[in-house]
Amino acid sequence: MSLSTSGRTWEDASSPVAVRVARRFEAAWRHSKGQRPEPDDYLPPDSLDRPGARLALLRADLALRWEVGEKIPVEWYRDRYPDLGDETLVALIYEEFCLREEEHDTPDPAEYQDRFPEVAARLRRVFEIHGLVGSGQTTTAHAPSAPEIPFPEAGQTIAGFHLVEELGRGAFARVFLAEERQLADRPVALKVARSGSREPQTLARLQHTHIVPVHSTRTDPATGLHLLCMPYFGRVTLATLLADPEVKSARTGGELVDALDRLGTEKAPSGRSTGRVALARRSYALAIAWWGGRMAEALEHAHERGVLHRDVKPSNVLVTGDGMPMLLDFNLARETVTDDPDSTASTLGGTLDYMAPEHLEALADGTSRHVDARSDIYGLGVLLYESLMGERPFTTPKRARSAAELLLLAAEERRAGAPSLRSTHPEVPAAFEAVVRRCLAPEPDNRYATAGELAADLQAVADDRPLKYAREPLPSRAVRWVRRNRRTLAMAAPMLIALAVVVTILVKVRIDRDHHLMEIENLMQGGAISLENEDFRTAVMQFDTASRLSDGLSHLKPLFKKSREKARLAEQTGVIRANADTLFQDAEPLRFRLTLFLGDLEVASQRLQETLKPFYVLDNPDFTTLPDLKLLDARRRFRLLREVNELLFLWVAAAARDPSCRPEALRDATKICDRVLSFASPEDAWPKAPWKAMRGLLAERQGESAILGDRDASPAAADSPLTCFQWGFIRELEGRHTQALDWFRRAAWNEEKNYWYHYYLAYLAGLSGYSEEALRHYGSAVALAEDSPWARLGRGQHYREQGALPMAWTDLRQAQTLFEALQKERKEREEGIELRLTRLALGYVRQRQGDLIGARAEYDRLIATNPDDNPGRAARLNRATLDAAAGAIEQARASYNALVASNPDDLSAQEGRALLALQAGEASSAESDFSDLVRRTNGRNDQYLANRGLARLLLGRIEEAEADAREAARLNPSPGHTRLWTRTLLARGQVEELPIDRPDELARLPLGGLSLTADIRKGVARLEEAAESGGLAALRARLTRALLLAAIRDPAAEQEASLAVALAPLSPRVFLVRGRVRHRLGAIRSAQEDADRGLRLEPDDVRLLELRGRTRIESGSPRAGLADIDRAIRLGTGTSLRGARAEALLALGETQKALLEWTNALRDDPEDPRAYLGRARTYLRLGKPDLAMTELEQASVWTGDEPGLQLSLILNSVRCLPGQPNLIPRVIALTRRAWESHRVASPPLNGPRAVE
Repeated sequence: MSLSTSGRTWEDASSPVAVRVARRFEAAWRHSKGQRPEPDDYLPPDSLDRPGARLALLRADLALRWEVGEKIPVEWYRDRYPDLGDETLVALIYEEFCLREEEHDTPDPAEYQDRFPEVAARLRRVFEIHGLVGSGQTTTAHAPSAPEIPFPEAGQTIAGFHLVEELGRGAFARVFLAEERQLADRPVALKVARSGSREPQTLARLQHTHIVPVHSTRTDPATGLHLLCMPYFGRVTLATLLADPEVKSARTGGELVDALDRLGTEKAPSGRSTGRVALARRSYALAIAWWGGRMAEALEHAHERGVLHRDVKPSNVLVTGDGMPMLLDFNLARETVTDDPDSTASTLGGTLDYMAPEHLEALADGTSRHVDARSDIYGLGVLLYESLMGERPFTTPKRARSAAELLLLAAEERRAGAPSLRSTHPEVPAAFEAVVRRCLAPEPDNRYATAGELAADLQAVADDRPLKYAREPLPSRAVRWVRRNRRTLAMAAPMLIALAVVVTILVKVRIDRDHHLMEIENLMQGGAISLENEDFRTAVMQFDTASRLSDGLSHLKPLFKKSREKARLAEQTGVIRANADTLFQDAEPLRFRLTLFLGDLEVASQRLQETLKPFYVLDNPDFTTLPDLKLLDARRRFRLLREVNELLFLWVAAAARDPSCRPEALRDATKICDRVLSFASPEDAWPKAPWKAMRGLLAERQGESAILGDRDASPAAADSPLTCFQWGFIRELEGRHTQALDWFRRAAWNEEKNYWYHYYLAYLAGLSGYSEEALRHYGSAVALAEDSPWARLGRGQHYREQGALPMAWTDLRQAQTLFEALQKERKEREEGIELRLTRLALGYVRQRQGDLIGARAEYDRLIATNPDDNPGRAARLNRATLDAAAGAIEQARASYNALVASNPDDLSAQEGRALLALQAGEASSAESDFSDLVRRTNGRNDQYLANRGLARLLLGRIEEAEADAREAARLNPSPGHTRLWTRTLLARGQVEELPIDRPDELARLPLGGLSLTADIRKGVARLEEAAESGGLAALRARLTRALLLAAIRDPAAEQEASLAVALAPLSPRVFLVRGRVRHRLGAIRSAQEDADRGLRLEPDDVRLLELRGRTRIESGSPRAGLADIDRAIRLGTGTSLRGARAEALLALGETQKALLEWTNALRDDPEDPRAYLGRARTYLRLGKPDLAMTELEQASVWTGDEPGLQLSLILNSVRCLPGQPNLIPRVIALTRRAWESHRVASPPLNGPRAVE
């Protein structure tokens, strides 16, 4: 397992979310007094952020406790939080290790491996990386340690070796200068380790002059320590020499020999040794080259025997007294044939500063598959660079969120190339720089193929001869040749002059050739950078240019082939990524068009097919396996699969939802389901269970017998957000909205940052009547996607439907601005369907707010651009409504007729024409249209039935009207339908069991005026005989007579009610009826007394509580009245309770709360004039006369012939005039309608049903 993947939780602990919660926790911890805060209380809500955040919190908790001296061990956390993952546990262990180091303790990694054996393997890797990046020391992976064995000390004897002094130490071994007792106390270097290693076996296979050999290896039976005996060649390493101040300024090899004598404690060898002579006669740089040649020969010997050193550095090069370099410390060596390249032991090793880039990347990924002999050559190149320059070519990154990131940053620095040597040290031979630069080539293919080739070139540098493998600059080669042939040149001067011309030409040709090659290589490197930065067009251009420059040149044929391949790859990658980004951009509008039927579904389907076409989704049996997808990075590839899944699912769901149930569309959707179920994509990107259920649902839509798939499935924590979202769609299509909402809630909870999930949950919650939940999730959608016009449009539509017009206006205007910017950005000439729907909604809001001129302007713009699409037709319909409201009956009629003629299936237009006929008193024409509408909807539309019943009532077809009204109330028992049914019963004389028992409601019955009064008096007369009969029938008759008489404000109503009280003095109902009668007649105090008497008999009667609350409010005690109303609301429900509560709040001066309650009252009964009037009064209190006037105009439609309501309308409309002269025409029109309203009370004509 790689560090980059296994450390995901560790890295997530440094994310902004994790850091933020950790800081909050730390602040709470420091300010806590007594009880400490609990880390889990600070976990973020998003499940994806929790693992990293929990680690950050626990690390903070551990550090804070250690800071105050409470040094609890990691085991305490493991016991307290048994669900800790291995990565979190390892991270906490490492935190404790670092805390101990900060307190100058020397914790032993072996201790932690013993304490936590279950994560020992991961701990070893962490401690090795700690040593690698923390101390710069060599790292090695070891097997689990046994109980710790103490190392011997100098002066002791172990296994026949007397330890003279310690030469060095590491984490797992000590090296001593020792005397071997059995061999005359010969001096040896003895390496003592707690565990065995492969070093003895490796060294035993390597017999070379410049590799430190092994004498013997054994295990001390007394202690179990492992001993490796090697010859003692001194204690001076190349690192020791390079650290010497005099060596740093050395100019000759002789100075190196002097330093060797000065630093070594051993007696210098007598005579002239080969090594010392070789060094002494060379310059410093050439002496280093000679040493480098010997080390390269040693590496070649090892590589030929399948052994990699993997830790070539100055401290692992011993320099003997006679000046010979020798490689040592093969403890990290790996056998290239037999070792497992993916094993941890073969991967962890080396010293960071000397590692090749592929070695660093292999270490980060947990595999040594790409580490070979050329990595050792790179390490030797770093060593040579340091020897020449006095510093290493690369620095260790200091800032990284994890060990893996640090390693990758170091690799990235190396891939940029090493700095120049001669720019700061011109004394370094150009040939030597060429050798070093080839050693340090970022790509292994550009380095020396073998260490033997490197040895040959280094020897050539040392002997001032031409290089064989590296490309030495031509001027350097020329200078060397001249220096070696000075005498010959002097004798051949004339010939040389001639040759000089030739040479100059050749040099120029070679320089031009080198420049040409450099230009190509720069283009290739630039193309690689552009490709990495996802600038594919530039990359293609750079690779193409490199291809053209290398075309036709035999020595550049490999570069030509490589540049062509790279150009093709860049072009393909650019195309696939551009197509993916286009799909991501188009996905948002497609979701809305497929789910909410914005515009033409067929057009949306065609657009979806065009978007999916580049990926062969509908053409390939399984597009998820296409090779092109591998050109996408993992994040894009996963998102692409998920987006395609979701869009296909929405497309299929749209076909299943389509009321026309076109067989062809259902068959196509079924084929898509079958294709998707055969895809081999991962389950998290493409869950199959919802698709199986969708397949079954489509089969059922086509009349086939099918199992819909786990009908009782419910959200579970293990379900992915996409799975939950798709199950929600299945349940919605099945008509099970409660279960659908549960699934959508789970999807939004599991993926809180997905604004689309919040949006659709809000949409469905709004449809289901959960307004507060809808607004909450609309708010989340807007917050998550501030630049999304769809989120604003959705919330604006919801506000509009709830009557919150100012907030609707704000959202819709912002949506309009965003849609216009999006249209401009995409350079689309025509307005999209979403922008047109936004304009339509704005027109409706203007209309509701009384801005009829502005509303008409919005509608005119829509009609002018496209009169025949859905928004255009809705605008024509709404404009006709405005004409009808303004009295332009014929103009409105012409508009409705044109709409119906152009599309006979436009039911909204036909309904508008029928309503216009009702308004004009043309009941017969209205009845004909409504009958046609009822027939075409199979009698399932309650509004069509109610309106036809009203038309038939006007025509005197009483029995038919009552049948329509009764069926409408059955389909939708709304207050308006109940009033219409009651009115038809009165007209038929069936007054024994009226659905309404409130006098004020009876007074508001449709078709009021003299006709209603006459029908009420007929009903009273009809009940006279029953009232005189006695018994229960008499009581019922008296109560009904009292209610009917009170509706027309006949004083005899109170007498009838009192007679009923006399018949049943212990019945709460009789006091309720008499209280309502007295309230209707204006006897407020008497009504309150009746309510009190009734409540003494039945303290929890909701209707009596409401009655007492209303009388208290009207008597000047709004707070007491509010208490009664609130108690009634807690005990039950009623359509009039919200209005009563709003009156109390308004009396108490809580205008905003009152406004909300009036809105709730209108949601219960949209035809209640008192609620509109109440909102108007509230708006006047808030200083908004425009909005108040709009509410008064709505109220005027429903006031009937109630003189009190009509007077209140007129008086409040006059209150709107101060400072608002523009309202004068509207006040005059409203006054006229109020006086004429006794004719007929028809449904409102200003509702653009096409939008709703």
